[in-house]
Amino acid sequence: MKSRGAWRISCIYAVFGEAWIILSSVLVWIQMREPPTFSSFLEVGKGTLFIAVTSVLLYAMLRRWEAEIHRRDADLRQSEGRYRLLHESLRDGFVQVTMDGSFLDCNTVFCDMLGYSASELFTLNYRDLTPPHRHDPENEIITTQVMVRGYSDVYETEYYHKNGTIVPAELRAILVRDDAGQPSSIYAIVRDTSERRAQEARAAAVKEQLIHAGRVQELGQVSAGIAHELNQPLAAMQNYASAAKRLIERGDGIGASQAVSKACEQATRAGDIIQRMRNFVEKRDTNKKRDDVNAIIREAAALALIGAKAAGVEAHYDLATDLPPVIVDRVQIEQVLVNLLHNAADAMADMPQRVLSLSSRRNAEAVEIVVGDTGRGIPDEILDTLFQPFVTTKQHGMGIGLSISKSIIEAHGGEIFAEPNPGGGTRFCVRLPPAPVKAEDALAT
Repeated sequence: MKSRGAWRISCIYAVFGEAWIILSSVLVWIQMREPPTFSSFLEVGKGTLFIAVTSVLLYAMLRRWEAEIHRRDADLRQSEGRYRLLHESLRDGFVQVTMDGSFLDCNTVFCDMLGYSASELFTLNYRDLTPPHRHDPENEIITTQVMVRGYSDVYETEYYHKNGTIVPAELRAILVRDDAGQPSSIYAIVRDTSERRAQEARAAAVKEQLIHAGRVQELGQVSAGIAHELNQPLAAMQNYASAAKRLIERGDGIGASQAVSKACEQATRAGDIIQRMRNFVEKRDTNKKRDDVNAIIREAAALALIGAKAAGVEAHYDLATDLPPVIVDRVQIEQVLVNLLHNAADAMADMPQRVLSLSSRRNAEAVEIVVGDTGRGIPDEILDTLFQPFVTTKQHGMGIGLSISKSIIEAHGGEIFAEPNPGGGTRFCVRLPPAPVKAEDALAT
């Protein structure tokens, strides 16, 4: 198929070239006042041939040039089509703004995310869509990351929806420079994280319910020992009250007062046991704060080892005195230790020697709590999967206690593992990161 443009230009060149040759020859003939000779006609023929050849070359050159232009136009249209398809088919939002925040471009996902039409967004500034408390952090990211290396890390932000609600999002910003190398605009890929945050909140709620269920289960397993422990102060209270009544009848006010004091001590003891149970089983939000590891160990042992002496369990303590504080939720860490202590006591139920060891120490990077027993140990085929859900060595165990314990410790930035006890049985080691050193702690050391 011939190109009309190249053909017309070539024909025009040929016609005007031939006309110029003929006109020039005629003028020469007139000026010389001589009739045209064979040689002059030969010169005209040479000129005509030259015009014909150059016309063909010009046509070929123009055709090649036009083909290249058409190819580039086709490539540009194809590129623009791909860009537009990608622009509109992205599952994430796309937005481009000038350096002062005016909108240059956006896709329908970004519009739908915020409830605005594209025309409405073009009348707004980017800062109009972000809460004021996000302005300074974003300015810092643009200054320290985007302007320095041309793009930012993925970071979290928030937008105002058209209906006034807050839309949480995460994005990466990329710098665009003009031909002179100067910053001209910024574009970003924006992802709505509302659903992800809702899923995380639901997962956290389920996890908290599971942790609470684990505490209830642990408390149920030691309920017989708790009943026995409570029965002692209640019986003592009754005895002291009866003695006080008899002493009052005899007129011995001092003795009666002492008996009442003793009864009050037993009431306090019973109240402490009940309060410890209530704190342990209470369902509440996570509350992490600086705490003493040894104090947590003692409180967990006081709850978990109720009735241990009656079962023939001998508890040995080896608690280091130079431990740094840790930042933990005390009740959750106590839950882990109660589970480990209760498992250790169960593992030794049919053993002639029942020694339970509790120790704390500090290594280079963590504070360690070690619970050891002299039971039969854990089979090798179970040891690697011990902390997975529904894996248990107990005949009637549910297999969720150690799984919950692992999730709790990992949520605190620590780790938990089991290993054979050199003296026979099993050792469970809990490692927790120490709390950052405060100024007063540094002065004290």
